[in-house]
Amino acid sequence: MSEAPENIQGIEGGEQVDNAIQAKNKPSGNMNAATTFVSNADDLATKAPEVYAAMMDAAARKIIREQQRHNQRMKQLMREGQRGPG
Repeated sequence: MSEAPENIQGIEGGEQVDNAIQAKNKPSGNMNAATTFVSNADDLATKAPEVYAAMMDAAARKIIREQQRHNQRMKQLMREGQRGPG
């Protein structure tokens, strides 16, 4: 068997790979590190109102989607029931 070359496509000692991984994992923009601890929704609303608003918006949208699916399913069942057997 042949030995694997030390230099594969210009990567020596994994240095470029490490740099690429660090760049990928590094947050973009001016984001603060997530070091704030919140124990409940009230804390979140006071400490990070933008995050709280986004979370509430996402929860509301999910509820609306689920209700729409439920209503569509109920309409379909009602139509099938009105047709009767056969």
